[in-house]
Amino acid sequence: MDLGRKKIKDLEGIIENIKVDAQRAVKERDIQIDFLGKELKKNANVQYIKNIVLNFLTNPDYSVREKLIPVLGTVLQFSSTELESAKTAWDKDNKSLIGKGSTQVTNVI
Repeated sequence: MDLGRKKIKDLEGIIENIKVDAQRAVKERDIQIDFLGKELKKNANVQYIKNIVLNFLTNPDYSVREKLIPVLGTVLQFSSTELESAKTAWDKDNKSLIGKGSTQVTNVI
C-alpha cells in the first residue's frame, strides 16, 4: 500500500509540474500574441499615415489637400499650436494665385 501511495504522490507532483509548465506556456503565448497584435496595429498605423501623406503631397485638388491638414495633425498628434502653425503656413503658401503654382493659375485662366 505504501508503494502505491508513494507512486500516486509522485504522479501528483508530475501532474502539478505539467500544470505549472502549461500555465507558463500559456502566459508566454499570450504575451507573444499581445506583442504581435501591437506590431500589426503599429504597421497599420504607419500604412495609414503613409497613405495620408502621399495623398497630401500628390493630390492636385487644393481643397482635398487642405482638408488633409487636420487629419495629418491628428495622426501626427499636433498640439493646437502646431496645428494652427501648419494651417497658417498652408494659407500663406496657397491663398494667393502665385502661391498656388502654375497648375492653379492655368485653371483660373
